Amino acid sequence: MEKYVHEPSTRAQERGRRRRHLRHGVVLVLVTVLLAVAAFSGWMVLSRQWVIPGLDPEPRPVVDASCPQGKFSYAENNTVTVNVYNATTKAGLASTVASQLRDRGFKIGAVGNRRLGYNAEYGVVISGGFGRSEALSVQRNAAGLLYVTDTRRTDQTVDVVLGTRFKSLTDLSKVRKRNGTLNCLPEPASSATPTHTTTTSPTPMPTSPSSSKK
Repeated sequence: MEKYVHEPSTRAQERGRRRRHLRHGVVLVLVTVLLAVAAFSGWMVLSRQWVIPGLDPEPRPVVDASCPQGKFSYAENNTVTVNVYNATTKAGLASTVASQLRDRGFKIGAVGNRRLGYNAEYGVVISGGFGRSEALSVQRNAAGLLYVTDTRRTDQTVDVVLGTRFKSLTDLSKVRKRNGTLNCLPEPASSATPTHTTTTSPTPMPTSPSSSKK
């Protein structure tokens, strides 16, 4: 009698274990697939092969569009923190440039995608008023990038936004480490000065004296 009760119970437990193992296996497969899809989607977005509207951070508004006057010192590379953004469809461009800048001693902050927002085919270097020496150092290492002032920024970090014509950093042997001026984004064209026309009153015609009747 005990054997009869024990065997069905054992079989039921075995079936229960198999069902649990099956459920766990299905859940594990689903989780693995979801992680793989998420990783693939993230890579496609970061490499800009997929562009999701509204996902890229908007460029900060630039209040001061004028070019800073005077010369700035070249900040040592290891004192400069750079955020590198890819504004093109070239996969991995920001990561590649960030790695190259790191090899030159720059500190790398954020690396990702961003809309360019400026008329600059090679890209732009952005900093606040306190980061212009740092921006000069970055610009000397990445010739072709134009400088833009972000007046809302109060730190010394620098943003690099890479454009479609950017290829590579300036050859290290050609990097000038002297003081110098920033190569700026062209200022917006000012409205044409209206031409003032001077109007003159017509010159009165001379009148001949009237002859008296005789």
